[in-house]
Amino acid sequence: MSTSEGLPTDPEGDDQSLGRYERLAQLLENRPDWRLELEFDDGAAWCFGQYGAARLVITVTPGGYRMYRADKDDSWIIPRLESVAAWLDEHEHEHAGLTPLQVELKAYLKEQGVEGYDD
Repeated sequence: MSTSEGLPTDPEGDDQSLGRYERLAQLLENRPDWRLELEFDDGAAWCFGQYGAARLVITVTPGGYRMYRADKDDSWIIPRLESVAAWLDEHEHEHAGLTPLQVELKAYLKEQGVEGYDD
């Protein structure tokens, strides 16, 4: 896949997929803790989490939007963006904040006296 204005384009010219990327970008680009990662296994992905964590991941598929939850290691397809938005409104807060590993690392760094981890 190549990119155009930060959005992946399908080499076969799938305008429907490109439209999905654009609509997904409009939904997520201004939401806190969401970022677009272009170097992802299946092309571009929107990832939710702090300090590089990907607690939730959304990718565009021919059938809609693949949702992935890292804490449960499961994924499913949601066909409509409105349903993605509704799911996020209901569940996004459950995945906010640091991951358990990030919390553990922060505590360890604080123990070691590393600056910036004493709050």
